[in-house]
Amino acid sequence: MAFLEAIRSAETEDIQCSLRRVRWVGHAVLKDESIASTGRNALHWAACGGHLDLVEKLIASGVDKDCKDQSDWTPLMIAVSAGRTQVAKFLIEEARADVNAVNSTGQRPMHYAASKNRLEIAQCLLSAGARVDIRDWGGTTPLHRAVSQGNLDMVKLILEQASSTDVTNIADNEGSTPLHYACEEDNMSAVRLLLDAGASVSYKNKAGKTPLDVAPDVLRLNLTKLLTETGVLRIKIHP
Repeated sequence: MAFLEAIRSAETEDIQCSLRRVRWVGHAVLKDESIASTGRNALHWAACGGHLDLVEKLIASGVDKDCKDQSDWTPLMIAVSAGRTQVAKFLIEEARADVNAVNSTGQRPMHYAASKNRLEIAQCLLSAGARVDIRDWGGTTPLHRAVSQGNLDMVKLILEQASSTDVTNIADNEGSTPLHYACEEDNMSAVRLLLDAGASVSYKNKAGKTPLDVAPDVLRLNLTKLLTETGVLRIKIHP
């Protein structure tokens, strides 16, 4: 079985052979051997499969820790998306991989951690300097992604880490803020977290709609009541 195929298919015996092979195979092979359809090399596939020993040996042999596939995904992005916590932590803490690397869609490792609720990995990324105020090509931040997936613990973590940066009112390419997303998803818990962090209820998206405008009827009534009681909105509720 070919070197990369052994890693991709997670055949234990072949992976052990691959580990031994790392000791003597030329660096050029480890760096350049890839599967044409994806552009991924041995390190990408080892990260994807969660093979920490192989990841460590490949990097020690000289493989670029931030190498990119055809879609500009780095091994760290792949490990984060796949939930390979130990591999991700090694790449962040030991290999010092770029925690703000960007792929072909403008997404960074934190976007994937946020959307897939990888809390432990997200904490490592943030401790290493991952930014939460950067947008992908669609204009969404990690906070947009966490809110859209209903990952409340991730929302809390991002808001805590972004205490000195206003990420609550960053709009995507359609002009929608994370609060628009929370209202559209009918997620009152996320709405409360965002409001407590300073999210604006009057921010209009490109369609001219505020977060209240895009909320389902029941949420809109409850939210209007809450905002009126707290003095944010000085209006009466009209069912």
